[in-house]
Amino acid sequence: MLKQLATTGKAYVCGSFMAVSGADAYNTMVVACPDGQVSTHDKDFGTQIFESAFYAAGEDGEAEKRE
Repeated sequence: MLKQLATTGKAYVCGSFMAVSGADAYNTMVVACPDGQVSTHDKDFGTQIFESAFYAAGEDGEAEKRE
């Protein structure tokens, strides 16, 4: 859907979702480009209130999974 919107509207379209990778959950961002390319990026640790419900980030960059 994002790819179709980006190519039809000739615009960059972004969205994000929570994704599980192994034992961790990440906020994954998706960007669809006007030329049809699609890229994703997993954030290293949580920074938003919603993300904090799933895991907590430490100052040393390591994430601690909440029980």
